[in-house]
Amino acid sequence: MNLEEDNKIIKRLFIKKLIYVAFVNSLIFYLLYYLIELLSDGFVTKFYNLNYHLLLVIVFGILAIGFNDSNKKIIEDNEIKKTRKSIILEYISVIIITLISVLVIYYKTRDLGNLSFLISALLGLLIILVSYLIMKIDKK
Repeated sequence: MNLEEDNKIIKRLFIKKLIYVAFVNSLIFYLLYYLIELLSDGFVTKFYNLNYHLLLVIVFGILAIGFNDSNKKIIEDNEIKKTRKSIILEYISVIIITLISVLVIYYKTRDLGNLSFLISALLGLLIILVSYLIMKIDKK
């Protein structure tokens, strides 16, 4: 390979990484703004239209998929090794996300009385079960 080909590869990898980081960050901020808007109506939308931000997330997502290399080497199952620390971190992150979801669901349905507690608890249980199944499939 010559220097020109190396530069093209480096530029492509840089753009791929930049688009991926932009997608992840825009998605996180959209979800954060949406959560704030759920908790306090008009707090975000008074100053900022979330639809434009969602459009940005979609564009970066499409670009991230477009820059994804489809001819990557498939990683064998024995090459993927999850450490005990990463497995514990997965479970902790699922629990934290579930608790946040349960609190938001309860907050938005609190006018229903005891039924809102039941709904949020059942949906929290559903989130944990689906997450467990997904993590179980990843291990196979």
